[in-house]
Amino acid sequence: MTPDSDIATALGIRPGLRAWIGGHQREARAAVERVLRDALRPNEGAIDLLVVSPQTVEEARYFIAKHLPKLTEDGRLWIATDVSSGLGSTDAFPGTVNEAALIPGGEVELPAGYRVFQFRRAPAQSQPDESRENRREPN
Repeated sequence: MTPDSDIATALGIRPGLRAWIGGHQREARAAVERVLRDALRPNEGAIDLLVVSPQTVEEARYFIAKHLPKLTEDGRLWIATDVSSGLGSTDAFPGTVNEAALIPGGEVELPAGYRVFQFRRAPAQSQPDESRENRREPN
């Protein structure tokens, strides 16, 4: 196994994973692309993993807003960044992930000083049961 495949295994990357990877922080994106080299990269349709390697918070917001609708219900968002970029913490993205109803799922160090912050969708709020048995009929 290579270090990249070890990281992929630790991150739960499975065969057939569908990923969209983009962003203008090219070196961080390249580090993620090495880890995800066996992932499928569909041009359209649902994705299991949305990876953004932004240079700014605004860039992160743009890509998340554009591609989040394609993310499956159990899909993940990764924000890949250079640790020294100033975007090196989940605190750099609170508005972005809160607007998208995402919750932190941990972080992973990549080789050469890059880090991936993982997010997932917040669990759906349970809706009250509106079945006939649980509904009160008006008198």
